[in-house]
Amino acid sequence: QARARDRSHRTQSLESMAHSIHPGQDPDSGTAAGQFTNPVGPGADPWVVLHHDSYLWSSSDGNRTIFIARGEHLHAPPPGRAVWTAPPHMNACWAPELHLLQGRFHIYFAANCDGRSSQAGSSLHQAFVLRSEADDPFGPYTLHGPLATDGWAIDMTVLQHRDSLFAIWSGADKPGSDTQFLYAAALSDPLTIDGPRVQICCNDTHLWERREPTPSEPGLHEGPEVLRRAGRTFVIYSCGACWLPTYKLGLLELVGDDPLTPANWVKRPSPVFSSSEHTVGVGHSSFVCAKAGNDEWWHVYHAKDSHSPGSQRSIFLQPFGFAPDGTPDFGEPVQRGVPLPVPSGDRAFNEMPSAEEIQRDAGRSLGPGNSLRAGLYRIVLASRGTGRRFLSVNEDGSKADLWHEAGPRQTWRVAPAEGGPPEVVSVRIAAGVRGSRHFLSSNHDGSVVDLWAEFGPNQSWVVRAEGGSEGLHSVRLRGDRAGPRAFLSANSDGSVVDLWSAVGVNQLWRFERYEV
Repeated sequence: QARARDRSHRTQSLESMAHSIHPGQDPDSGTAAGQFTNPVGPGADPWVVLHHDSYLWSSSDGNRTIFIARGEHLHAPPPGRAVWTAPPHMNACWAPELHLLQGRFHIYFAANCDGRSSQAGSSLHQAFVLRSEADDPFGPYTLHGPLATDGWAIDMTVLQHRDSLFAIWSGADKPGSDTQFLYAAALSDPLTIDGPRVQICCNDTHLWERREPTPSEPGLHEGPEVLRRAGRTFVIYSCGACWLPTYKLGLLELVGDDPLTPANWVKRPSPVFSSSEHTVGVGHSSFVCAKAGNDEWWHVYHAKDSHSPGSQRSIFLQPFGFAPDGTPDFGEPVQRGVPLPVPSGDRAFNEMPSAEEIQRDAGRSLGPGNSLRAGLYRIVLASRGTGRRFLSVNEDGSKADLWHEAGPRQTWRVAPAEGGPPEVVSVRIAAGVRGSRHFLSSNHDGSVVDLWAEFGPNQSWVVRAEGGSEGLHSVRLRGDRAGPRAFLSANSDGSVVDLWSAVGVNQLWRFERYEV
């Protein structure tokens, strides 16, 4: 019964990071340029990795669907894309982790396999892995498992150690038990456990590791995450009850060669991260370096939304460092609403792209027969000589219109679409928009033009010269259309930008190059 309570609270908390930044939401509201505030979105059990100068987030939603999101800014998690949905006999899909192993992406997660409601506290949670067919984090994926964990298992992660792979997870010691330990086992490949599991440490050495900090309560270890730096290997684990404000983090360090030898793991005698007066129930962490590559580490974790028992949680992000002895120093949880500097490599609000960024696209054609080249542009409605004439968006990217002067939110980065037909371009706002929405976009019927977080069909544009040598261009959406409206257009006073069905005076634009 104890685990039934634990698991039911956990499942209620999976408000997916897939929808963490909603249209119109401003995660930096009230902060100065180059700053952000916590929380960065709703949800629990966050996982983020840096891959090719982008951050990849994994999450689950509705207990059955797994999402992957890709964004350039760590402090502004973007909306996610569904990559897999569980079959009818599976539910309660928890804590997906994305790992790039042997050239393919793997998503490790736990799921209930008996078809009963996730609220029933089923003992049948097992570990599974999704494997991508290629090196694309968005799949498609094939399901493998359950893995041979010898019982109930959740929160699986992977340790790469001396050219070998090991799985580490939270599991029950025997059937029907409500006590959770940390286990490890060798992996012969990312899909296969090869050998028996090993309990790597005791779960109740200290009162703070127990479900509640009293001698009568059992120990509870879950959410193991690997942190490696300067040749040292740590496992940061969550302990206590996730629905209580006393949830916290402990630390193990691998001090020997073999991760399957319990004596090679040394436990820190006190928590390494626990609740403050204002931020409570902290745990299930992820650790990532800022993409600037300067050993700047960030701690991504969830915290409870209130001091009362319950499952509502949000995602927090804060920097951390290392003590003189080389162990991680996480400090105290940051308070909600306190401004922090954005991670290095995240472009600050209103900061224009660098000359180096623009140079990457320099000279590239925007389509066959098009004299324009990739670069930064002010896109100006040709029919309006004065007043509101510059293509513009509001601060959260939810509405496009025209504006009477040019600044960061009236400057656009136009470049050929990666992997698309030669005539297709992407049009991205240069700066000045808070959050993760950057690509000029339109809805299905062309009635709304705004920004979106990812490039796809409804963010694919064709720029075509019109009117001979007048320097005028039409901008046509190439994506899926529900009707004939396809040409970027503005109304007579510049207050509305949408799509229109034909090219006329209000659908002709000048591209004025902006030099960094």
